[in-house]
Amino acid sequence: MGKKLSLPSKQYVRCSIFETLSNDILLELFDYLFPNEIYESFSHLNNRLDNLIDSYPQHVNFQFNTTIPRYIRSLKITSTNQVPLFFSLHSSQLSNIRGLTLSNLYVQQLLDMLNIIEFQQLEYIYLGVCREGITQNDLIKSVQTKILTLGKYRLRRCHLRGHLLVNINDLPLSLPFLEYIHLDGCDNFVVLSSFLSRMPNLKFLRVSLLTSTRYPLQTVSCRITHLVLRLHSECSISDLKIFFDTCCSYVEKLIVESCTEKFYLPKLLINKQKWIEILPSRITWFHLKAIISVHDYLVFNIIKRSKFYNTISLMHNEYQNHLCQTIIEEPFTSVW
Repeated sequence: MGKKLSLPSKQYVRCSIFETLSNDILLELFDYLFPNEIYESFSHLNNRLDNLIDSYPQHVNFQFNTTIPRYIRSLKITSTNQVPLFFSLHSSQLSNIRGLTLSNLYVQQLLDMLNIIEFQQLEYIYLGVCREGITQNDLIKSVQTKILTLGKYRLRRCHLRGHLLVNINDLPLSLPFLEYIHLDGCDNFVVLSSFLSRMPNLKFLRVSLLTSTRYPLQTVSCRITHLVLRLHSECSISDLKIFFDTCCSYVEKLIVESCTEKFYLPKLLINKQKWIEILPSRITWFHLKAIISVHDYLVFNIIKRSKFYNTISLMHNEYQNHLCQTIIEEPFTSVW
């Protein structure tokens, strides 16, 4: 009779597959978890994980986090009663901080935080609305100046809610690390061009322009490729042309949002050919829309969110043209 063959016996390894993962993979896994989840799931399992958690810079939101890690990678503070917790931190806990979100705080609290702690390693900051912002313009100016000055160190992304109050001359001559700027309020094109002149490596700009002007602008050398322009005034096509010619020679993607006043259609209500004549030469994607109230939609008999998709040809240089994809929304589609 033939001998029955048996399968080789399985050899069980004492350690789990999880424990064989490298530190780099575990740290990447931590990036998807809140600090409380990291502590509750992995602390006190073994010395290796405890040491890894202890040295890992974490994302902290004071609204939810009950355990403050040894090192903080990003920090979010959204209430005045969270500020004392910030000042209880040791400077070593913030030595690796890269992101900071501050909102709904008193301006003096913001200034105290920026004066006491060194943020020269900061790469991202969001400054939300201040509690008494209307009456504290001088203090807000100081806060904004300190934040933007970080662009000469490592600050790459910056979002400032409210009105830009900074005196441009108070900023360093060059803010080489800034690549992304979001400004919820800038006076006019003159202020904006002076502001941009100090940011040679800026790639993305989202800005709300409060008034319009046709004074001579400062030609800038920054290489903005993505521009979102919200216009709160009766800006004309000639105003836009001057700004595009002096500040936007590298723009490839452009969004223009026109905020219309009640009962008045925007001055930018012009035909396609006039837009083609002023658009930056490198542009490949263009979105034109109006920010209109519900009441004005009814007055102008506009179908809300109606969009028209089109392709236009632009002259890239003297010898070559290229195609640009466009999205045109009402009321601009009526004349496009």
